[in-house]
Amino acid sequence: MANQINWGEIYCYSNWGDEANKKSVPEFPATCNPVVEDGVCGVVYQWDDLNPSFPKVFNISINQAGESFIDFDAYNRPTKFVVVQSGVTLVDTGYRSSAPASWQTQLDSYLIARGLPPETITQPSGNIIDFHANRDILVYVYAPLEKTGFSGWEFRIGCPV
Repeated sequence: MANQINWGEIYCYSNWGDEANKKSVPEFPATCNPVVEDGVCGVVYQWDDLNPSFPKVFNISINQAGESFIDFDAYNRPTKFVVVQSGVTLVDTGYRSSAPASWQTQLDSYLIARGLPPETITQPSGNIIDFHANRDILVYVYAPLEKTGFSGWEFRIGCPV
């Protein structure tokens, strides 16, 4: 018997197509259509739950066009932050962790099991990355591995001035 490939799950976790397209395909697992939390720029959002998030999505309201930034910290657990505006990726931090070597095998296994390529975890766990914003943005936070101790994450989107 041939291996069964779950194309819906592979497509769900990939960058193929846009979010509206993904939501229209019924074969996707429920996690493919995550709940989107509303937020505003200038507020720190954080997560320290035991359950992994892949992804946790925030719709951040930006009050005016201008230069903005994401200030993020993944701490110990590998976490990737992706900022998207109108379907265009403005920032992709890649997976970050303060202890990348201790997590790399687990992250690779998780991604491969979902039909995704491995991604290298890098240091530092936090940083500030500038971008130009002219309307609301989506922030996708990928923190797929269960935590041990405090290894949550946090981010803040700067309000344009």
